[in-house]
Amino acid sequence: MNDRTFKGKYTFDRFIKVTEAADILGYAHFNSINKMIERGDLTAYRLPHVTRRRVLESEVLTIKNTTSGNSEPKGKGKRGRPRKYPSLNHLIES
Repeated sequence: MNDRTFKGKYTFDRFIKVTEAADILGYAHFNSINKMIERGDLTAYRLPHVTRRRVLESEVLTIKNTTSGNSEPKGKGKRGRPRKYPSLNHLIES
C-alpha cells in the first residue's frame, strides 16, 4: 500500500479519508489536512451516508508530486515553523 501509482486497466479516481491523505503527505496528524482544506489547497467532499469528509486521491498525489522539495520562500517575516506544503492556490487557477 506504500506504492501510490495505479497500474490497473482503469484509472478511476477515488475518495480517501483525511487521515489517509495525512499519511500520504507525511503528516503526523489529520489536522494539517483540515487546515489545507480551510485554506483552499484541497477540496473536501461529503458523500451520501458518510459523516466524515473525503478528499480525492489524485489531488493529494498532485500536491505530493508538485511540492516535493519546495519550501516557503524565506524573508516573509513569518514566525514559527515553516509549512511543509506552501499554499497551492496556483494549482487551482490552471
